[in-house]
Amino acid sequence: MTSASAPDPPVGLPTSLLAAPVGLLESTAHGLLKMMRSATEVRYVLYTLPEVLEFLAGRTEMSISEAYRDVEQGFGYVAVVAPADAERTVEIARQAGYGGFIAGEVVFGDKSVSVPSLGIEYHG
Repeated sequence: MTSASAPDPPVGLPTSLLAAPVGLLESTAHGLLKMMRSATEVRYVLYTLPEVLEFLAGRTEMSISEAYRDVEQGFGYVAVVAPADAERTVEIARQAGYGGFIAGEVVFGDKSVSVPSLGIEYHG
């Protein structure tokens, strides 16, 4: 799955990663809502997220749901790959000097982003 509205991949992204069956979703400058820019009707279920927003939300009047919806996450790009390719994709990104982790899964369903551990659900 690729997003027609996604920008070019970042300079220096390994060509071995780009050659894989991967969709790159740019998620900079916005919260998790930006993941739903693709025209594909899928559900992003996230199990691992950077903890910085929980820290910031705890010190402001912003709720956790508002923080993850609206505030820059620091993800940069989300690579959507087959489950069998997830570990290798993270390894390739790290070898190229990028951070990376497996955040969750993409499943069939209405366009949405879900963070079950925080009770967060955003619909597109």
